[in-house]
Amino acid sequence: MKTTRLLFLFVGMFSMAVLAGIWASRQTVPQLKLPSSPVQSLNGHDKQVYVTFSPDGKMLATASYDKTAKIWDRATGKTLFTLTAHTDDVVCLAFSPDSKLLATGGYDGAARIWETSTGHCLREIRPNKSAIGAVAFSPDGSLLALGVLDATIRIWEIEANRFKPTIDDLQPVQSLAFSPNGERLASSYLGVPVKLWDNQTWRQVGSITPPKANATHSVAYSPDGRFLAGGNDDTSARIWDAQTGKEIHILNGHWGNVFSVAFSPDGKTLATGGDFSIKFWDVATGQNVGTITPKKRDPKYDSPGIGTMVYSVAYSPDGSLLAVGGYDGIVDLWAIPKR
Repeated sequence: MKTTRLLFLFVGMFSMAVLAGIWASRQTVPQLKLPSSPVQSLNGHDKQVYVTFSPDGKMLATASYDKTAKIWDRATGKTLFTLTAHTDDVVCLAFSPDSKLLATGGYDGAARIWETSTGHCLREIRPNKSAIGAVAFSPDGSLLALGVLDATIRIWEIEANRFKPTIDDLQPVQSLAFSPNGERLASSYLGVPVKLWDNQTWRQVGSITPPKANATHSVAYSPDGRFLAGGNDDTSARIWDAQTGKEIHILNGHWGNVFSVAFSPDGKTLATGGDFSIKFWDVATGQNVGTITPKKRDPKYDSPGIGTMVYSVAYSPDGSLLAVGGYDGIVDLWAIPKR
């Protein structure tokens, strides 16, 4: 009899927990009170631009299809350095964890490492003649991962100035992201699943296939490493369990490709950029909590009556700003309220 009572008690408690979870997931999350215009716009490029903040919050870096990259002073919005060594479109960039280095990659087949205090190119890395589609520093700053469009991933050892063994793959790499603990590397592609790699053996340890998506354009880990987000060409963004690959949320709201995803520093919000808008999502429930639509600026780049296409989004380290890179080369900085 005592065992039976305990069983009923356990079942009752479990049922209440399940119901509480369902109730919580269906609650309306308060909307963000988003501004109607950016606090600042940076004009330095005239073509498609990608953005990232330095980990110390003092700089913003941009890479563009105009064959240049730039390092900006965050406080003043002034250009500190224009980086001109690339001879073709610059399509990816990443700061080292200590903010002292900036890596850029381009269609000229080169990745370059720049000193952020001087703007000098410290090293040019050419795996072969194929374009570089993605770059990412490991959390400890010892490694630089390169996504090469010959369907390989190359891992460069910063101090030793040499490559680790090549990771052979199936498709050109779109995006790379190290997990916060440095144990895994996530990669996204055209037409194949997101793959997860062990950072000791560099062997594949998992994969995630977004239904209906032919490409996952970008991937990002949440600050605590629990989640992995991806922006897809089926108009969705998705949040997965970073360890198991289980799909947690499907985020529908964009009507075009989702080119960029970024978690807020507190991990509560995911920003997605694509088509002609930036959307904000509550990570816990998957609910949309706000949308920004950049105003149209130039008929050459804008869709009639809609605005400028968004290609890149990045949170500042303190979460107070979101940098948005547009098709027209302009970078808008939006003030984001705390939740």
